[in-house]
Amino acid sequence: MLDENGFEKYQYQLDAVNQALNVIETYNGVIIADVVGLGKSVIASLIANQMGKRGLILCPPGLIGSKKENSGWWEYWNRFKLYNWDIESSGNLEAVAESIQKNNLEYQVIIIDEAHKFRNQDTSAYEALMDICRGKQVILLSATPFNNSPADVFSLLKLFIVPGASGITIEADLEGRFNAYNYRFKRLSNILKNHNSEHPEKRRKAERDYEKMFGLTPPIDVSIVRGNVNAMAKDIKNIITPVVIRRNRLDLKTDFEYKKEIQNLSEVKDPEEQFYELSAEQSDFYNRIIRDYFSETGHFKGAIYKPNEYESLKEDEDKLSEDDNRAFQQQRNLFDFMRRLLVKRFESSFGAFEKSIQRFLRTNRMVLSFIEKSGKYVMDRKVIENIYDDTDDADDFTYEAIKEALEEFEINAVNHTKPKHTKIYDIDSFQFKKEFIDDIKNDIKLFERVEQEIKDLNIIANDPKREAVLETIKEVLNKETNPRRKVILFTEYTDTVRHLKKYFEKELLGRAMFCDGGITKKFAKELDANFNAKYKEQVDDFDVLITSDKLSEGFNLNRAGLIINYDIPWNPTRVIQRVGRINRMSAKVFDELFIYNFFPTDQGADIVKSREIAQQKMFLIHSALGEDSKIFDADEEPTPSGLFSKISTNPEENDELSTSTIIRNDFNEIIESHPEVIKKISDLPNRVKTAKLFNDNNVVVLRKKGMALFSIVHQYENEKPNDKPTEKTFEELIEFVKCGPDEERQPLNSAFWNSYEGIKAYKPKYKSGRSELALENQANIALKTLLKEKRDDLDQELVSFIDTLLKDIKKYKTLPKYTLRQLKLSTKESSFDELITNIKDLRRRLGDDYLNVILSRIDNIENDVIIAVGNEMSSE
Repeated sequence: MLDENGFEKYQYQLDAVNQALNVIETYNGVIIADVVGLGKSVIASLIANQMGKRGLILCPPGLIGSKKENSGWWEYWNRFKLYNWDIESSGNLEAVAESIQKNNLEYQVIIIDEAHKFRNQDTSAYEALMDICRGKQVILLSATPFNNSPADVFSLLKLFIVPGASGITIEADLEGRFNAYNYRFKRLSNILKNHNSEHPEKRRKAERDYEKMFGLTPPIDVSIVRGNVNAMAKDIKNIITPVVIRRNRLDLKTDFEYKKEIQNLSEVKDPEEQFYELSAEQSDFYNRIIRDYFSETGHFKGAIYKPNEYESLKEDEDKLSEDDNRAFQQQRNLFDFMRRLLVKRFESSFGAFEKSIQRFLRTNRMVLSFIEKSGKYVMDRKVIENIYDDTDDADDFTYEAIKEALEEFEINAVNHTKPKHTKIYDIDSFQFKKEFIDDIKNDIKLFERVEQEIKDLNIIANDPKREAVLETIKEVLNKETNPRRKVILFTEYTDTVRHLKKYFEKELLGRAMFCDGGITKKFAKELDANFNAKYKEQVDDFDVLITSDKLSEGFNLNRAGLIINYDIPWNPTRVIQRVGRINRMSAKVFDELFIYNFFPTDQGADIVKSREIAQQKMFLIHSALGEDSKIFDADEEPTPSGLFSKISTNPEENDELSTSTIIRNDFNEIIESHPEVIKKISDLPNRVKTAKLFNDNNVVVLRKKGMALFSIVHQYENEKPNDKPTEKTFEELIEFVKCGPDEERQPLNSAFWNSYEGIKAYKPKYKSGRSELALENQANIALKTLLKEKRDDLDQELVSFIDTLLKDIKKYKTLPKYTLRQLKLSTKESSFDELITNIKDLRRRLGDDYLNVILSRIDNIENDVIIAVGNEMSSE
């Protein structure tokens, strides 16, 4: 099929298809997580073709493409004969879920492209996605599934694994395991973030967490904390291995088989640093914005984003109720998000920053006017829930959402009804009313001052960064190369694209394309014709593409040989995604691919001084961004020079050789060097017990559950166990069991059998915090209370459905957080009526037998011991 469709045939892709089919058969889902550019869409299309079932592809709207033009996912639909499949936008999942139910569309398989976007269970979009996937086989595509918190990873797994009947962990309770990880993750993150905070209370909380987690007294040893973070990351990676297929370019270059077929990979050169010069006044302004105005301790208060803090004194966050703590944390996070957004947009371009300042000013004036007029303020839940989905338009979205919430409040006040998604604040009842009003007024003054400074400096028209980047592009285009090296300039913000548009159109004589919004079919066709080396009808109308990250996922743009990061990509994953647009397996155009990063320096500085100035300015921004910047690994101490070095690191240098590649190569070497060993292994029974000499006394057991392998080690001394069994990663297991072909077998001693029985009965135990279980407990209490108080008012079928929900919540845990939140009892008089309405709606969407449908698909996971090895210290 690949040959007849003009695709090159790669064994690593065919192996992925076969492996994925087995994983789906066992677990009803798989995560295809090959790094950018290795053909995840091709692999998914082949899997879909081989399964021969009715299916649905969900992808971002920009990747749908055109059926008529044979582009985007429609191209794969056509080439791989997926005629029994539909394609829908993942941008409006609630409508898709409703349509599926209304039209009784009986899909059997769901493909979700860019699945990492759905990592928050507590949103209506995730709830709709769960409704779509429930009872189906699921194929998730994401090059970046592991770059987030344990809760984010768990959300993806929950789309096809039953959390209370897990086949990828020794114990059945996958949710319990991830709740424990999340409990640790939150506390470890707090320690790393606040161990040297300027706020005494934040620092004390970090110290309390340190004492609680490690039983150690301050001062905090950060290396211990970072080591714990890394160990947890390895644990999680080990857990998800059975359902994840992930290879990087290093794997392909190293694998004994795959390296023969990928000789045509381009070499990505280390990023090159480029500088733009600020005048003395501009440089002072730069420092003022980041250090004085919008740093963590800066002048910006952001009162409108966190009214909860002004209501009453929050002496101890840990003692707040679950709902109050959630509101407090959400609003604090919203404020911090908006503050960091201003810093990042400032670093991106003066043009984007000016637009943000204008929007922030307009929003604060609007809120102040509303408060002075009504004495009320409204915080719309939609603002908090949706703002993180699109950081590009976050400030514009926030203005519109708050405006809409205030208008809705006024309408409802007239009609004496209550807005559905809002919390209404009575400002007169605020303990800190004066401070709240004063902080809003001070923010208005701050934005007015910044707006005036931008005008006085005239930095929109006289933008040194824009000029320096243009000169660099002209230099690249003027070099005679064959083929011509086209350029892609990436920025995080469409406002920056618009800031550059008029200037670059004029200076580049119309040979620049711009993507500053939605991707129309006409634009996508023009983009392919000019930048896709595999496109049949190529043209050469444009040399430069200036775009936001809307084009950093899913597009082939490999006629370009240079990526310019106009703003610093603080999340390294962004660089990998951007470079992936030009570094494609399918068609090599250039031997070498280049990345340019632009940094600010002062006028007249030499190269050494320029680098020093840039380091300091970048570190100022990094400090202002805090945890939003993901440049440094958990075990690294941030420094200015270290930051600069990290930003200038080749994105492919972070690739690590996977355990599966190491094992494949070792196994192949055994086949070639010792074929008699392979023959001997094939004749062994299903359960094997053996012993060998080692540098320690222990027993190692390898257990199998479905396709998951678990290695458990039990240490002993004098033939008696000296500790409880511990679970090891597969990587760690290798060190315990590997031996040479001539290694002599040792007799099994009595300690082996004692440990063996202990390991067979081993079940890990985990600690999780109160907040991780709060929603389940509240829903459980609400449903039981409803049955107790209102059973006679409910029909028997609804009672039966409530019993099913209770069973699910207690044991199987398939419901997303957003759904559980609707099964709580509110404090309103009509709370029972509201709960019953929510249950009826849930029953309509899920069906009475939803749990039986899910459970009928998890009976085929076998659980067995396959290998046990006794390691014995030599008596000599």
